[in-house]
Amino acid sequence: MRHAVIHRQRGLSLVELMVGITVGLFIVAAAAMMTTSQLGDNRRLMVETQVQQELRAAMDLISRDVRRASAWDDAATSVWRPNNLIVGTNPNAELVSGNSSTSLQFAYLSGGTETPSGFRLQDEALQMRVGDAWQTVTDVQTIRLLDLTMDLQEHRVSLASYCMNGCVLGNCPTLFVRTVDVAISAQATTDASVQRRLVSTIRLPNDKVVGVCP
Repeated sequence: MRHAVIHRQRGLSLVELMVGITVGLFIVAAAAMMTTSQLGDNRRLMVETQVQQELRAAMDLISRDVRRASAWDDAATSVWRPNNLIVGTNPNAELVSGNSSTSLQFAYLSGGTETPSGFRLQDEALQMRVGDAWQTVTDVQTIRLLDLTMDLQEHRVSLASYCMNGCVLGNCPTLFVRTVDVAISAQATTDASVQRRLVSTIRLPNDKVVGVCP
């Protein structure tokens, strides 16, 4: 009589099971590290974008308002021409720069109303002068301003040739062509390692004229 051969199923041994679990843990850990790294990179990119956008918005605001400095309703009367020897004087021609050039104040005349304005660095934020008050214009929850410089540059252009009767050297009328060099540095409030800097040169369209022809 022939005996039937019984085939028994053989499962995993304890050693094989432990090896399999260990390999699986390595794979899960690697995947978790890649996911964490990607999330960190995405977060940093978002923070960098926010800082850059805040700085650009601040620079655009400064540029638009500074270009209005010294504007006045009767600006046409200050134009020097050979047949126009009597010119008007701009009542808001001066710009006042603060200590270390961290602030700039000016005014412009529109509709007969004088409007004071300006910008300054205060409490790690950019502030804008509106009337007699200063208002914070940067989001302190997003960026901290590290530095603000607003350097006023004046280039002299003699207008002596416009005086038909000549003028005494040193008292001849002079045109001041002005620019403001602006630099802003800031860092993210939530990540001090994220820092950005913007630099711009603003040309003032409203020139200053000093002196008159005799």
